[in-house]
Amino acid sequence: MSATGKAVVTSIEDAFRERCVDIIAQVDGTFVFKEFRRDAEDAGRWTLVADYGGITYPSFAAAHSAAIERVAWLAAEAPTIGKFSVLLLKVAAVWQEQFT
Repeated sequence: MSATGKAVVTSIEDAFRERCVDIIAQVDGTFVFKEFRRDAEDAGRWTLVADYGGITYPSFAAAHSAAIERVAWLAAEAPTIGKFSVLLLKVAAVWQEQFT
């Protein structure tokens, strides 16, 4: 965890590495997610597009599912990252057991 009590558990990027969704663990054991983009005019820095941090989820899996439902490009790419998502869920479950 960082000094703020939050830790990015995973960052899921699109195929072009221009968009990403961070799933973040909070100090109270809940999870949130945020969407970012990276453009040339921003010198390659990630810029916040949508902050879904006001809605908390009880598990990584719940936050991951909500991100797929709310972020259009992630939903469109979900079938291609399906196996990766299963691995993420397993890693996050272990992480959640260790740190919450």
